[in-house]
Amino acid sequence: MPPLAQAFFAETDNQPEAAGDILDIVDSALYEAAVSVDPSAMVRSQLVIRLIPDDPADEVRGWASKEVQERIAATLCKQVSLALKRSVPSTELGLVGVGEGSVVLQFAPRVAYEPSADVLVDSSEADAAVQEVLNLNGMFESEAPAGQIMARYRQKSELLKATRSLIVDGLDACRVTMGVRWFNSSGTERDASLTGRARRHALAIFTRKEVEEPITVQGYISGIDLSGSITLVDALPGDRNRRLVAMSEEEVSGFKDLLGRWTQLDVCESRDVDEVGLRGKARYQFVRLTPHEAMLPGALAAQTSP
Repeated sequence: MPPLAQAFFAETDNQPEAAGDILDIVDSALYEAAVSVDPSAMVRSQLVIRLIPDDPADEVRGWASKEVQERIAATLCKQVSLALKRSVPSTELGLVGVGEGSVVLQFAPRVAYEPSADVLVDSSEADAAVQEVLNLNGMFESEAPAGQIMARYRQKSELLKATRSLIVDGLDACRVTMGVRWFNSSGTERDASLTGRARRHALAIFTRKEVEEPITVQGYISGIDLSGSITLVDALPGDRNRRLVAMSEEEVSGFKDLLGRWTQLDVCESRDVDEVGLRGKARYQFVRLTPHEAMLPGALAAQTSP
């Protein structure tokens, strides 16, 4: 370490374990200094993301591929956006800096100075959203049971989907570890990490298993594919529930004369469901045609009566 750097760290209690840690220490020192000068003043909130590849040979200082930007950085910002109680321009996270030492990306809410007071707009809403995201991500790092995660976030399925995208499609696919440091406007810091342990836990939790259930569906036959399916819609355009029901070519031929008619079918509905309740798109397999005359609109029933 150069003499000036040695002298600097000799006066602090923080000794960097790696070259990249120096930037973290300096960032924290600047942040602490800003708060100590005027504890009543609000400082600019900032989210610092550090990405470290599993393979050191893949590390390029300060460089992030397009894939990393889209799969990790953008998805983390989406998590925060989904965690907000209300979306306002001042809480939107945007990139404000890129540093070296692995890949360091710096984000901050789009806050501005109030002309009359010359202070930053309160970013407590963004702070609450970031804290919730870090808490959720931390549950994967600590290997929390799937039932515990589901109980806490069952009403926030979109946030869970973004978390799956971040950890599975982002961190695991790109083979990187993510460290996050949040500096909020009240002068406190929060650290969090998503390591290989979180990635393994997420892969297990988000692995889907097929679940089948016999159900009855009904609607107008709006389309017939002779290669093996019919399309069923049960309402007017703009408020319709559309289902594609798979069947054999022989079964399809029996529906040729029912195009445009109201029909009721017994089908097998199958979905892919993971351990926190995220459900994939439903698939329908034809079982049999069921009686439906009583469900026909009066005019159509009259037309089809013998």
